[in-house]
Amino acid sequence: MHTRNAWSDHGLAALIALLLLPGVALSAGKKKPGDYCPILDDLSDPQCQAGLTVVPAGRFEGCGASTMVELDGDWEFAYFQNVLRGDIDLSLALLDTIFVGSARLDLPSQLVKLAVDAGWAGRFENGVAVQARATPGLYGEPTAAIGRAFFAPLSVSVIRAFQPDLAAMVGLECRIGFEDALMPIVGFQWEAGKDALFKVGLPESKIVWEPTRDWAFRARFYWSNLSYRLDDDRDRITLEDFRLSLGGTYYQSGRILVMGEIGYAFDRNVEFQHMPTGEIGIEDMLFLRVGIGMPL
Repeated sequence: MHTRNAWSDHGLAALIALLLLPGVALSAGKKKPGDYCPILDDLSDPQCQAGLTVVPAGRFEGCGASTMVELDGDWEFAYFQNVLRGDIDLSLALLDTIFVGSARLDLPSQLVKLAVDAGWAGRFENGVAVQARATPGLYGEPTAAIGRAFFAPLSVSVIRAFQPDLAAMVGLECRIGFEDALMPIVGFQWEAGKDALFKVGLPESKIVWEPTRDWAFRARFYWSNLSYRLDDDRDRITLEDFRLSLGGTYYQSGRILVMGEIGYAFDRNVEFQHMPTGEIGIEDMLFLRVGIGMPL
C-alpha cells in the first residue's frame, strides 16, 4: 500500500504540474541554429500538453471486454545549447493507462509510465547529425516495487539534412527488460513551405497543415509498444497497437491550445510474460482524444 502512494500519487502530481507549470523552463527557449534541420528543429509539437484518450470496450480474443482510458502528458522543461558540442533537451513524460473491466484476464486496473525523456543532438558537417535519447523511469503497476519497475530505454539515430526543408533519419532503440528489446527508428521529413509538414517513418508518421495562425490540422500514424512490470507472478505485461488519427488544434491567443482527435486503433494485442496463452488479440476500435497545451 505504501509503494502505491510512493509513486502513483507522484504520477498524478506530475500531470498537474504539466497543466499548471508549462511556462517554467530552465532555458530561454529553443532557437533555430544556422544549420537548420527539419527533424531536430521540428516545432509542430507543443512544449507542454496533457490529454485524455478513450478507447471504448473492445473484446479480448477468447476472453471478455475492457474499456481503456489513457491520461497522457509531456512537458519540455529545459533546453540547453552548446553542451558537449551539441544541444540537450529534457522532458517529463507521463502515460497512465486505466482498464475499465478485467476482460476475464485479471487485467491490472492501472499501468503507469512516468519517465524523463532526455536527448542530446550533435550537428556535424554536410548536414549530418547524431541524436542520442534516453527515457529512464517507472513503467508498471503503481503497486510494483520501484526497483523492479525501473527501465531505461536508450536510442541512437543518425540524421542527414539533404536540404533545409528535407531530412532523413535511421536509428535503433534498445529497451532492456521489455518484451521487444529492439525497436527501429526510420523516417523522412519534409517541410513544404511554412504551412505544411510531411513525415513518413516508424514509429510515427504525420502530416501537419497550418492554414492560419489560429488553426492546425494533423493526420497521424503511430506504433505503440510498451512493457510494464506487474505486481504478481505474471511479472510483465506488453501492450501493442497501431493508431491512425485525424485531429485539429486551436491556438487561443497564441498561448493556450486546445486539441481534438478521432482515430482508429488496430492490430492491438496484449501479452503476459509468464502465461502460456501468448499474444491475445484485442478488437480494433475507434478512439477519441481531447487535450490542452502550450506551444513552443
